[in-house]
Formats: sequence, structure tokens, C-alpha cells
Amino acid sequence: MVLAQVLRDVLDSALVDMQKNVDDLQKNMETVKQVKDQLSSLSSQGGGAPGGDLLKKSSDSLKDMKLKL
Repeated sequence: MVLAQVLRDVLDSALVDMQKNVDDLQKNMETVKQVKDQLSSLSSQGGGAPGGDLLKKSSDSLKDMKLKL
């Protein structure tokens, strides 16, 4: 019975840690989305950061973006 309680405690702790990581990831993804939207907005205004026009499509990936200087 003691082993079962220890295992339950370890599992509970792991689940809490995993939920915290998921929450942090969602927050970071929202931040990236906001930055992407801001860059796209700057690009559509004719100024802004070089390469911002590459972020217009929501399916575009930041990893695949190549700046045109």
C-alpha cells in the first residue's frame, strides 16, 4: 500500500508539471502569434522589418522564413 501511494504521488507531481509546461507553451505560442501579427501589420503598411511580408499567411512557419535583404 505504501508503494501505491508513493507511485500515486509521483504521478500526481508529474501531471502537475506537465500541465504547467503546457500552460507555459500556450502562453509562448500566443506571444509568437502577437509578434507575427505585428510584423504582418508593419509589412502591410509598407514599412517595418525586412521579411515581415513573409509572415502574412497563417500557415507560414517562422522556421521556414527566409529574409530577403
